[in-house]
Amino acid sequence: MDGVLVIDKPAGVTSYQCVARLKKIWGVKKAGHTGTLDPMATGVLPICLGEATKIARYLTEGEKVYRASMVLGIETDTLDLEGQVIARRTPAVTEGEVREVMKRFIGKLEQKPPYFSAVKYLGKPLHRWTRQGVKVDLPARVVEVKSLEVEKIEMPYVHFHLTCSAGTYVRVLCADMGKILGCGASLAALRRLKSGPFVEADAVPFEEEKLKEKVLSLKDALAHIPSVLVTEEWGEKIRKGIQPGREIFEGYDISSLVEGVMLKFVSPKGELLALARWEKNGQARLNRVFQKGNIF
Repeated sequence: MDGVLVIDKPAGVTSYQCVARLKKIWGVKKAGHTGTLDPMATGVLPICLGEATKIARYLTEGEKVYRASMVLGIETDTLDLEGQVIARRTPAVTEGEVREVMKRFIGKLEQKPPYFSAVKYLGKPLHRWTRQGVKVDLPARVVEVKSLEVEKIEMPYVHFHLTCSAGTYVRVLCADMGKILGCGASLAALRRLKSGPFVEADAVPFEEEKLKEKVLSLKDALAHIPSVLVTEEWGEKIRKGIQPGREIFEGYDISSLVEGVMLKFVSPKGELLALARWEKNGQARLNRVFQKGNIF
């Protein structure tokens, strides 16, 4: 089976367990998700199956959108309410102060992966190192919070809507905001509403019957990436790894293309030939070449 299944992950299971279950019941050898959701979190979780694992990296680069709740006055070892409470304080802050502090977190930030996370160190997830009594400090990563809107404040709970880059830890955001407020904070609830090109409406309940009917083809999974139809001659060149020349874009308006934009090259037969990234010099550079048979 080749394609992408966008599930609505239920609370109480890990992203890995969702993938493992599909591999087992469908006999799929290769499968993987496009971005971890913590066990307590729910929402959009795209899972790539078979040949679709080759396009997973192109589905993880898009922004993420979340609906979240944090609780003020509680700190835990996991930075969410599933962890062990390590501090409790009465949050002596006003709604105005909370809103002002949250505004500071819009833009580019540095975050260190939390000790309880799926990020790997020496081939093992950080949460396993932590449970073995070893705390591994990995270098901070630059992430971007594009929008952070407070929906409602019901002290000590703050409900908000967040749009951010891939790799952003909402748990870390809550903990950092709690530190500045002086009362501490933890993530209380999290639902992913969007992951790259996939939105909440695309997600199907994991328990739903006939899940196979919901698997997206490579064509549908990559629908958000503009297509460039090439000749058979250029198709053969691309399969050999030859970088496309500007003549390949004859008949296409490339004036609006900006650096970093992804493109997909398709043969006259409908075969997916390659994925390429538009560069600053006005050329498309191949990122991933597919062999014959990937017809979508």
